[in-house]
Amino acid sequence: MEYYKQLHDIEQTLHNYESTLALLAPALSATVPLYIYRIQQRGGITDLDIVRVQSYTQDLMTRGEDLYFRRGKDGETGTRFDQVAEIIAVLAFSPGGITVFGLHFNAYVQRHVLEEE
Repeated sequence: MEYYKQLHDIEQTLHNYESTLALLAPALSATVPLYIYRIQQRGGITDLDIVRVQSYTQDLMTRGEDLYFRRGKDGETGTRFDQVAEIIAVLAFSPGGITVFGLHFNAYVQRHVLEEE
């Protein structure tokens, strides 16, 4: 499926930031499952999700430091964080999920766990 190639490419871009973003793990561990749940509620990822998160990689490559340093523009740090969280959530729909920043996210396992509760 074409999704998997696109997801793999996005994942490779995200892994470039892994060592510098390790401090974000606690916040991501709380936020990413919420994004996954929201995507699951509407039936899974779509072509629009893929296109949207692909567009985030350019922002992260050019303004990734916004995650650590508040700039003159309000909300840029939050915007970068939300982009990273959403990218990870979409990648969690890849076969086997994604391990990044020392965390593993798998949309199919999460759905199973949520349904059991």
